[in-house]
Amino acid sequence: MKLLKALTMCGLMCLAFNGKAQEAHAQEKTQWRLGLGGYWSLNVPFMGLRDRVTDTGKVGGTLSYVMSPSTILELEGYYAKFNNGKLEDLEFVWPVDGNSYSSPQALSEMTLKSAIVNLLVHPPSGHAFTRGGISPYFAFGVGFYDYDFYNENLVFGAQTTPPLDTTLVLHPFSDTRTALSFNLGLGAQAFIIENWALDVRARYNMVIGELREVVQYNIGHTFPIQLFDMSAGIKFYFK
Repeated sequence: MKLLKALTMCGLMCLAFNGKAQEAHAQEKTQWRLGLGGYWSLNVPFMGLRDRVTDTGKVGGTLSYVMSPSTILELEGYYAKFNNGKLEDLEFVWPVDGNSYSSPQALSEMTLKSAIVNLLVHPPSGHAFTRGGISPYFAFGVGFYDYDFYNENLVFGAQTTPPLDTTLVLHPFSDTRTALSFNLGLGAQAFIIENWALDVRARYNMVIGELREVVQYNIGHTFPIQLFDMSAGIKFYFK
């Protein structure tokens, strides 16, 4: 939470500085108004989510509106899937004989889909829309994540008669919801030519959603859902 507060303060400072710069450079304009982009990212689960899944890739796209050379409004959407969740390999202790068992046919996976509105704030001293220019930015956004954490074929651990029957499994279960999300981060655009740019960014994401505890495997209740992402992509701006 300290990281979230620090990034928020940085963002507010950038916005205040950017507003003053807009007044000082009221005549500054750019001919490029809209932008399209695509990217690939590494999604890194954080805190409680990391007990359930490991890093995965995601793909997405952006539609941008250039409000000024230093402020860009961006609509972002992406899809990610965490395969081979940790529950597939985790063991539990069966109290009847004290031995550890796993679920040989277990399936655990999570899918994420998002629709997010981001604001990218470039410093006025940056070199946006200049060939060879590199323009850093502060990013923050709000939107919605649709998530589904699905599990099936987990061995029923409350059996009382040995030997343990690993074909006796729990009913499939999933935690699925569309939840509000926030993100904060830093990035930069490197302009190959005036209206083509490489875009890299790193962000912290918080989803106001939850995942149930799985007592048999000592996995606690997860709230909120937290992730880091590191992205690289390309953007094309046009009039």
